[in-house]
Amino acid sequence: MFPDIYDTLPDAIVWTQSGVIQYANSKCVELLRADGREGLIGKSMLDLIDPEFRNIAARRIEDTAKGHPPGFKDMRLMRFDDTKVWVETTGSLIEVEGEAFVQGVFRDISDKKKLEGELIESEIRTRLIADNLPVSIVYADNQRRYRYVNKVYLASYQSKEDEIIGQDILTVMGESAHTLVSGQLDAAYGGEPQTFEAEVPYKVSGKSWVLVNYVPHFDDAGSVVGIYGLVTDITEQKFREQALKASEARLTEIFDIAPEAVITIDEEMCIQLFNKGAERIFGYDADEVIGQRIEFLMPERFRLGHLKHIEGFDQSKNVYRLMDGRDDIAGLRKDGTEFPASASVSKLETSSGKIYTVMLQDVTERRNAEGERLRALVIAEKANQAKSEFLANMSHELRTPLNSILGFSEIIANQSFGAVGNDRYLEYAKDIHGSGAHLLELINDVLDISKIEAGQMFLSSQEVDLIRMIESCLRMIKEQAFRKSIELNTCLDDSSLIMIGDERVLRQVVLNILTNSVKFTPVGGTIEITFASDAEDCAVLQISDTGIGIAASDIPKVMEPFEQVTSVDTRDHQGTGLGLPLSKKLTELHGGTFELESELGVGTVIRLTFPAKTKI
Repeated sequence: MFPDIYDTLPDAIVWTQSGVIQYANSKCVELLRADGREGLIGKSMLDLIDPEFRNIAARRIEDTAKGHPPGFKDMRLMRFDDTKVWVETTGSLIEVEGEAFVQGVFRDISDKKKLEGELIESEIRTRLIADNLPVSIVYADNQRRYRYVNKVYLASYQSKEDEIIGQDILTVMGESAHTLVSGQLDAAYGGEPQTFEAEVPYKVSGKSWVLVNYVPHFDDAGSVVGIYGLVTDITEQKFREQALKASEARLTEIFDIAPEAVITIDEEMCIQLFNKGAERIFGYDADEVIGQRIEFLMPERFRLGHLKHIEGFDQSKNVYRLMDGRDDIAGLRKDGTEFPASASVSKLETSSGKIYTVMLQDVTERRNAEGERLRALVIAEKANQAKSEFLANMSHELRTPLNSILGFSEIIANQSFGAVGNDRYLEYAKDIHGSGAHLLELINDVLDISKIEAGQMFLSSQEVDLIRMIESCLRMIKEQAFRKSIELNTCLDDSSLIMIGDERVLRQVVLNILTNSVKFTPVGGTIEITFASDAEDCAVLQISDTGIGIAASDIPKVMEPFEQVTSVDTRDHQGTGLGLPLSKKLTELHGGTFELESELGVGTVIRLTFPAKTKI
């Protein structure tokens, strides 16, 4: 009854009556992985259909039984090993030996379905990627109608996909935007790829700068069947470019108004930038030197040294270097004349190599002024030396008549040769003696400072008992301190310290400092005198007071000869301004150091340190 030829066919075939299988060929047994034909005969065909498709299958079997067989349909069958298989199925009504059967034909399409699934997944991935790229992607056919657009393109027009797909390019873009790209569109549809920038006036978002790529799509015959479009928004990039250009323009303006020469050179030592200052200094226009080597602007004798300097700078980690530290450098003008120069060089690593920037000044006027200043300084020093030598040499001539005045006034005041008739003459004689003594003190200071400056101050060398010398100085100022109720505190620790020096000069130093302390310490103040040897056996004398003090900014001033600080508190204590400077110089002549610390309104500390001589 059932033809054997069915077992040779590549498709699975079953005959059913009332939905029950009456026959199945060997291919059907294989497809459904049944246990022989006997495992299929008598089974309900619907039981072998995936439940998802059973209703459809039931209608198809019913329609076929009524003589209205449907077309092809894809569905899944249930195998006997509980797996499923995709098949393409069709049916027909047949009559065999007077009996009617519904014949079902099933073709295994598993491979086809797998490929379709992979294709769908690929399309999904492609669309997902396209939708998430920061560019607009479109495809338009040869009728210039959109067939695909990604989400970015939809967002730029604030439209939905069904509002664009099928529409022509002109309608979607608008006439003004289309006019800007129509030439490139025509070229792309003519088979030529296009890449260009344009400022497109979008209908919704307004003007935007875009980078557009049109790529023709060819069929197998070489005809253009459409174009792909990639549109990248470069508005921010354009703004940055414009800002960069504006910045470069401002920088160029700054370079051009700079009085110095600003010259940029590359790794080959070729000039890349030559500002207005360089044009003015060297006499060249920029276009005359751009591309020339930098040695072009320097005298021949400097060129080798310059190359070595740049090579050393290039190998160092420094990014900036003054060139003035070398021998004098010079520039060479267009007219062949040379000029002295001051220059610095900096380097910058870029992606295209190193860039060096030289900043150079013509220092001709500065050098001339420096020469004049040095000449004036030499003249002034010679004049000062002459003054100091004159005063040093006049020491005897100044002191001798003054000593005579002091001696005669003292004789008159003491009435050594008999009584003076009128007491007022005695007072005048005492005034003359006091004023003369003060004048002699001032002259001595002036002469001493002059001798030091003239190099004519010679110290005697003798043993000096420092403690005894300090105590004698204290006795000399004790009466002055008592009159102002100033408390004198002493701490003289090392009574055995003897040094080699000039006792008269050392006494003058200590007495100068003590006299100043008493002079500038108010009534009821305190003066402390400490003396000891330090760890290196140096003699350290410190004199501190609670006087009016000196402002920090005025300390350098009071250490200069003839300089004085003027304030309300010092107006009653005028002098020559030589006390501290002279004391410092005399201390240093003994190899010692003179330190002064002071705070305005608090007091002053002076510290003298003399090198160790002889410890007895």
